[in-house]
Amino acid sequence: QIKALTTAQVATLTTDQTLALTTGSLQGLTSDQAAALTTAQAAILTSRQVAALNTTNIAALETRDLAVISTLAIAALSSAQIRV
Repeated sequence: QIKALTTAQVATLTTDQTLALTTGSLQGLTSDQAAALTTAQAAILTSRQVAALNTTNIAALETRDLAVISTLAIAALSSAQIRV
């Protein structure tokens, strides 16, 4: 479902919609879509959701977005995700 969204649509997901993203849908994000996540959206991602992001998506996240991801979510990152 999320793959069909434009980057502009990704950036307008509400808090509820962002929290409702499944790990499967997050794994399907393109790097452009991952980069379109706003800082506010990145800040509410759960550890389960962050762990679902693939390495390409982690690399596409802006530094400002990574800075607001919770420490619990950072702890959920795999070694492959951290290496990117």
